[in-house]
Parts: sequence; C-alpha cells; structure tokens
Amino acid sequence: MKTLKNVTKTIARIFAVLLAAFILVPKNNSTAQIHEISLKVKVKAGVQGYFNASTGKLCRDVPMHVELRQCKSPYDLVSSTDILIDKNTMTAIANFDIAESETYYIVLRHNNALEVWSKDGGEFLTAGIVNEFDFTSSGSAYGDNQYDNGKYRFMYSGDVDQNGIIDGADLALVDNALTAFAVNDPSDLNGDGWVDGSDLLIAEENSTKYLVVSAPEGTENSYASSNIKNLDRNSGTNYPNPFNPTTNIGFNLPSQSQVNLSIYDITGRLVKTLVNQILSSGYHEYKWDAGNMASGTYFYRITSPGFEVTKQMNLIK
Repeated sequence: MKTLKNVTKTIARIFAVLLAAFILVPKNNSTAQIHEISLKVKVKAGVQGYFNASTGKLCRDVPMHVELRQCKSPYDLVSSTDILIDKNTMTAIANFDIAESETYYIVLRHNNALEVWSKDGGEFLTAGIVNEFDFTSSGSAYGDNQYDNGKYRFMYSGDVDQNGIIDGADLALVDNALTAFAVNDPSDLNGDGWVDGSDLLIAEENSTKYLVVSAPEGTENSYASSNIKNLDRNSGTNYPNPFNPTTNIGFNLPSQSQVNLSIYDITGRLVKTLVNQILSSGYHEYKWDAGNMASGTYFYRITSPGFEVTKQMNLIK
C-alpha cells in the first residue's frame, strides 16, 4: 500500500513538472497570439460611378485596397490590406497586422477611381478596438478631393490607367473599351458589368476637370512630386482609335514646357505638325483631321525636353 502511495506521488510530481513546462515554454505560435491584438478600422467609402441615386446605395459591393502610411515625410507604407465595401452599408472592416496605436494616414485605392488620402494631419488609430473612419463625410479626405453628390463624398471615377490623374488618356481607354464592347473591364465606371455610353459620360465629365491625387507634399504618389519630368508618361493616347476621319490626342504638362506634336505615315514621312510651341501647364488636346489621307497606319510623336513618346493609330475609311 505504501509503495502504491509512493508511485502515486511520483506520478503526480512528474505531471506537475510537465504541466509547468507546458505553461512556461514559449509556443511556436506565440507571435501569432500576440498579434491577435491587431489594428482594425471600419471604413465607410464609395465610388462615384457606383452610387445609385434611386436607392441611395451602391449598385454592387466594391473591392478596395487600404493602406496605412506614416504621418511624417516620407510617409512610408506601414501596412495594407484588401477590403470589400458592402453595397448597402458602404462599410467594411480593414484588419492590419500591426499592434501599434499611432497616428496614420489612411489611403484608399480602387481600380478605376482616383486615390484618396485621409484628412490633413492623419488619424489616431487605437490597437485592440475597431476604429471608424468615414470617407463619405465632408472634410474627411485630404484636400476634400472627392466627388460631392450633395449627401455623400465618393472617390472620383475615371482614373482607369491608375496614374493619379483623370485625363484624356483615361477617356481614350474608356472610348476604346466601349468600341470593343468590353465586359468586366476597368473602364466600367458605373459597375454594371459592361462598358457603355454612361461610362463614357463619367469619363468625359471628369477628364475635363484636371483631377489629380491630393496628398501630403513629398509622397510617392503625389502628382507634384512624382517622377514625371515634363510629359506624363501615360499621356498621348488618342481617341478614338481606330478612327475615321478625326482623332484626338491629349497630354498633360505639370509645368510650362516646349512641346512638339507631329504625325508621320508608315514610311516615316512627316504628315502634319499639330503643335510646336511653349505650352502652359495642364491638360492639352489636339484634333487631327485625316479626311484627305488614305486608310492605313500612322504614328504620332510627342516630344518635350527630356521626354519623347511615339504611338500608333489606325485610320480606317
């Protein structure tokens, strides 16, 4: 009986040692347990073209990319995640794999909308709780750079090429997608699944406003501090293309500069010089009337100090 008691005590001691070791030894997933305290933000936002005025809601759920950036220059990226904005509530919860309560800039991106930053000074976000930020309210965006429909503020639709500017190049992409009867394309600005005249109307309206990303000076996506030297590298897309007999060629100038825009035929012969002069900053667009030209392939070349681009267009009669 005594021996049995000793054995029982020994087993109990061994069990106690094993239990202590199980509690004290760090687990392989200890890091993951710590990061259960993450930073969450309930984001309310929408895109201009996706809003249905008759229902007061979005026409579909909207995928967005959300970034947290440092609040001081150079505004480095801290964390990012993808969300799906609910069409009814216009909200989604963004979960970031960080646990630091800090002041951040919140940045929203969508595949055909103009990038938007949270208001000047950033937003203090607390780890461990669900923070809330409403981009649809007045003054919530940096520079208040959003479309105002009278009730909500939404991201501007139309930055199809995602270069931080809504201009003639985007309009050309929408026009070409319309001609091609494109479906499930970034040029579908109103979210109905295909590219049609309503998308073109949005593109036409916004491309004339010279809309650019509004962000703290010095950010990598700020138009003023980007690597654009004289001509925007996405400039020069003509629309329509193919065309008969006229087409429009547009480009952006961040600053005043000498510009030459010329047309060449397939042999390299100069056909027409549309402009050769100093132009002011901003968006410029020129029409070429090829009514007296034969069907075929032509090229237009845009040159400015330190920059040159040549693109192809097709005249079909």
